Amino acid sequence: MEPALDLRISRNLARFTSFCCALATGFGLLVLTGWIFHIQRLKSILPGQVPVKANAGVCFVLIGIALWLARKRECKRSEAWNLVARLLALF
Repeated sequence: MEPALDLRISRNLARFTSFCCALATGFGLLVLTGWIFHIQRLKSILPGQVPVKANAGVCFVLIGIALWLARKRECKRSEAWNLVARLLALF
């Protein structure tokens, strides 16, 4: 493949990863907001469906943060941040 095509694919995958991080974290925060303020509409994905549990909302937030921390391997991060990302994903 051409180097320009590889760079474009890599850039698009990085954007997709960032979007997934934001989506997971945002969904988890919406669910937790629904549970804190007793807003039924925010507790479920679709209106009238079974609500998402609060612990699942916490897990969505944690996995979004873990994915955000682990998204770039070439960054010069300390080994502690890599451990934190793995522990959040494991939890």
